[in-house]
Amino acid sequence: VASLYALGAVAFVTLRDLSTRRMSAQVPSMLVTLTASLTVLAFGGVLSLGQDWQPVAVDQWVMLIAAACFIFGGYLCSVMTMRVGDVATVSPFRYSGLLWALFLGWLVFGDWPDALTLLGGSLVVGAGLFTLYREHRQSRLARAANG
Repeated sequence: VASLYALGAVAFVTLRDLSTRRMSAQVPSMLVTLTASLTVLAFGGVLSLGQDWQPVAVDQWVMLIAAACFIFGGYLCSVMTMRVGDVATVSPFRYSGLLWALFLGWLVFGDWPDALTLLGGSLVVGAGLFTLYREHRQSRLARAANG
């Protein structure tokens, strides 16, 4: 079930990025970010209804608030980048997040994914790199055709 949540998250991030690219420049990036953040909050709230809740200590609140600020900042940077950057240029930085997640998971939690997870990650990165190559090639062919 957790794998389906991760797959759904990737699908919705992709949808958000594609929608962001098509939005009018008149829509502020902060509004797009706030909407995405509140949507994630709403989904998380609904999905947490079946969970047992425990009291949250003050230090945990501090970590939650700090994490929320970092996530919001990351969303904002992602939205602003997707609005002005070329997708083919931005995409490789997205895939570097997978490498950071592997490294930090190992460093912080002492966790390393199994072979099947690594294979899945490789497929995702491979598909992204192929898309990057294809977009670059099509762009080069279009420039050559236009003069």
